[in-house]
Amino acid sequence: MTLRRLRYRASAQRDFTNMAARSEREWGKTRTRRYLDEVERKVQTILENPMLGQDAGLSPMALRRVTAGRDVIFYTFDEDEVEIVRILHDRMDFEAWLK
Repeated sequence: MTLRRLRYRASAQRDFTNMAARSEREWGKTRTRRYLDEVERKVQTILENPMLGQDAGLSPMALRRVTAGRDVIFYTFDEDEVEIVRILHDRMDFEAWLK
């Protein structure tokens, strides 16, 4: 089995940073670390099995989505790479943020 490369778009990196800051304000450092570990494990699961996610149905770029806690990871993939496009809170207007 060939493992795909993992790449984060700049927007997804910002999303992760913002999610961490929001979580730390609301829950504190210990709980935030556990939550971020959960999100990172989900990303690793996507990397190992990119068909895991559902079709996001929001874009012509074949976006898929997987829930991690209260956040949704949007990604694309091909034979060589998984690209994390956005990580958005489940209350956000996905269509607006994915334009």
